Amino acid sequence: MSGVVAAVLPALAAENAELRQPLAAAQDRLVETAIDAVHLHVGHALREVIERSLNG
Repeated sequence: MSGVVAAVLPALAAENAELRQPLAAAQDRLVETAIDAVHLHVGHALREVIERSLNG
């Protein structure tokens, strides 16, 4: 059984390394999207506060 593990382990390690880069890129895009969403939410909330203060 250890011969099978020794044969499969390098392939699994290579696949894992190949998948890390797209995962990191996807995580970066997710963080950027979350930041954009916060900016949109804050901008909307700020506009509401300004409109309320101007209208009374």
